Amino acid sequence: MTDSTEPFSRVKIRTGALVFCEHDVALIRRDRATGSHYTPPGGNVNPGEDLIAALRRELAEELRLDLA
Repeated sequence: MTDSTEPFSRVKIRTGALVFCEHDVALIRRDRATGSHYTPPGGNVNPGEDLIAALRRELAEELRLDLA
């Protein structure tokens, strides 16, 4: 019998945002071995990191946006 919590051992908290510029929306191209796909900017939240701080960090990393 397997532990019922096992599937949740890989759950990650992520943050993301829809960023609009007039009629355009920012998307990040993610290339993987199985192909490419597009996602809104965002990413994993580090342990102990505030969600808003994580979102600011991700937007700075991926779009060079400064939300200060």
